[in-house]
Amino acid sequence: MTSSLGNEQIPIALPSADSSALLSARGVQLLRRLREWAESMGPDFAPQVTEAAALALAASAPWSTADELVPPAKVGLWMQVADDRFDRASLEHRDVPALAQRCIHLAHGAGHDPADTLERALADVTSSLSGCRLHAALAPLWAQRFSLMMRAWCFEWSALRALAEGGTPIELDTYLQHHHSFGLGPICVAWWMSTGEPDLTAHLDILLPAVDAMELAVRLANDLRTADREHHYGGSVNALLLGADQQDIDALINRQLQHCHALLRPPTDKGLRTAIALGRMADWLVTFYRVTDARLP
Repeated sequence: MTSSLGNEQIPIALPSADSSALLSARGVQLLRRLREWAESMGPDFAPQVTEAAALALAASAPWSTADELVPPAKVGLWMQVADDRFDRASLEHRDVPALAQRCIHLAHGAGHDPADTLERALADVTSSLSGCRLHAALAPLWAQRFSLMMRAWCFEWSALRALAEGGTPIELDTYLQHHHSFGLGPICVAWWMSTGEPDLTAHLDILLPAVDAMELAVRLANDLRTADREHHYGGSVNALLLGADQQDIDALINRQLQHCHALLRPPTDKGLRTAIALGRMADWLVTFYRVTDARLP
């Protein structure tokens, strides 16, 4: 069986009906928990942005329970709401670096403002992570990857500001060096905290480069999907808006995806579930963004 993906016909290996039902049920269970949390956080946490996080995690690790997937799903949902806040701050010419530094302090345990929805939600996220079984081993890494994401957001803000003031667009390679702006690092480390094997830290030398390769591929797939929206609304940097060629981007997506899988092959062959799930997530996200994104109808 084949399906259309843009102008390309791709073969699809149909899973059995019961396997599809299991994935769907797990996704629904996780989505219910995420929506309950989103509603408790306030109107900024719109139901729409819960969908992609729930589906990606459920499809990538079908052996995990919904409760195990809630912590990384909360991180993903928080990041989408925070991304909106940062985009608004950029368009309104507010101090984005100060906002990023505030979030970094909160991620390291600083007291939050209960009246601020974003701060209250981040405090709840870090509290959820503290109950995960690998929290002690991975908390410093999570804070580091969170900080990398915040700094990448600040870089994009400064690049947009320079462009608005008549400056030269940044080079594509420079843009891609800040791929951490997509935020898969904090999501994956939170995921590992909750579901990772006891010896997971022994595999970080493979897992982290694989996350970086996946993030580059997904970043670019997302850019292809959202370029029209970004051109209309502004607030974000995008590879196509920087003048990159779509065919070149497609080729780079495929190379990074292949690199991700090559890195993961040894632990995957040994049955490391974390590596298997990471490879599944890479494929799921790239395919997802080639069809739609979390905010499109």
